[in-house]
Amino acid sequence: MLTCDEVAERMRVKRITVYDWIRKGKLDFVQVGKRKLIPEEALQKLIYENTRTAEGEKVVRKRGRPKKIS
Repeated sequence: MLTCDEVAERMRVKRITVYDWIRKGKLDFVQVGKRKLIPEEALQKLIYENTRTAEGEKVVRKRGRPKKIS
């Protein structure tokens, strides 16, 4: 489990950006008291779902190599 600060540091964004991702439903979290903790898998999912090629095309990953969506 990662804190919002740890996610922000890893992604090189501000902490408020992490809270925005949570509020918009882009990043799953677990509420523990007042703390929001992000499972490592949730961060990997966010990265996976937002991966683009240099041309801006979404990358679809199935078993094997990444493929472009045309």
